[in-house]
Amino acid sequence: MEPVGIGDMAPDVELRDSQGDVVRLSAVWQQRPAIVFFLRHLGCPCTGQQLETIRRHLEKFHQAGAAVVIVTLGLPQKATSLFEGPERPDWVLIDPNQQAYRAYGLGRGGVWQLAGPQVWWTAFKAMLQGRVGRPIGDVRQLAGTFLVDRQGQLRYVHRARHSADFPDHEAILARLAELAGSKSQQTTP
Repeated sequence: MEPVGIGDMAPDVELRDSQGDVVRLSAVWQQRPAIVFFLRHLGCPCTGQQLETIRRHLEKFHQAGAAVVIVTLGLPQKATSLFEGPERPDWVLIDPNQQAYRAYGLGRGGVWQLAGPQVWWTAFKAMLQGRVGRPIGDVRQLAGTFLVDRQGQLRYVHRARHSADFPDHEAILARLAELAGSKSQQTTP
């Protein structure tokens, strides 16, 4: 089966939020476009670096009209502690069985993708900043990021090729601007 790509309909999967309530992904993007960040396991030093980058861009994502969704393999109590302070993602969802990861075509890495030379610098910086912990979840699961418009269509797709392969946040913001532009053109007589 081919993984979903730009222009395809996003898989509509049910996950649990950090309180244990069921959340259907389509409920997230029906109100506004959604950026769905699938993280690696929470003890991964590269995940710590990715979370820091997401934190720095949260306000820009929200200002661009997007909902920000974090999907993690971790435990609910750990997931709720990922973001502290006033700027938070709209949703933190838990996928311990990796059903959404599979539905979105996110692969599992081998030694080279998880700890090869392309990962060393990012992991080293993360370790120096204390962004490493005990693995919680599948240590081989790779990350991914998807922008879904209000109709459920994928507008940006990034599947990590290795642990330190992060999405281009500026490209996501550009796609959001395109979506806002096409929306305003549709409402103008």
